[in-house]
Amino acid sequence: MRLSSGRPTRRPPRYGAAAQATVDAVKGYWASLPLDERLAALQFRDPAIVGRAYKIQQALHGSELACFHRGLVTQYNEAGQAVVSNGLRHFAFAPPPPCEANVIPEVLFATRELVELEHFFGYVEHQLGAFLPGGAASLQHKGVLSTFEPAPNTWTEYERQLLRLVELEVMRVWSDSVAKDPAL
Repeated sequence: MRLSSGRPTRRPPRYGAAAQATVDAVKGYWASLPLDERLAALQFRDPAIVGRAYKIQQALHGSELACFHRGLVTQYNEAGQAVVSNGLRHFAFAPPPPCEANVIPEVLFATRELVELEHFFGYVEHQLGAFLPGGAASLQHKGVLSTFEPAPNTWTEYERQLLRLVELEVMRVWSDSVAKDPAL
């Protein structure tokens, strides 16, 4: 709706009332979980997920290293020295892979730093544009591996894909709890 001045009177809601209520319930439930349960939920052990994420990370690192050797540097540390990324701040693999070729880690996990963020959902929303865009129903038919499509070309795109994976897991944890106790 616009006034005669051409300015909008209010911003349209992102979700319908029911969808917003679900998103709020998911966020509230997640925030109520103890830290150890949130950390455990964000440990991904499916070999297909871990393998895909690890291969993407290795490809991004390799690309960045190739650019570095050609003099194309995009990152510097506090001392002003050129650096090459080998992973993301909020995600890691365990156990750390040995230097042998073709060894895939067993676990991909969100770091404690991410899970403990005071504004966890604010960070996710900032990176993704919204938490559960389109509401919770939009995730019901999404396959976990589809979060890695298309293949990312940047660390930022890769982090967004991993945050979509986190979003799916947060939704799954809430859905499982509602299935056990519909009063939630």
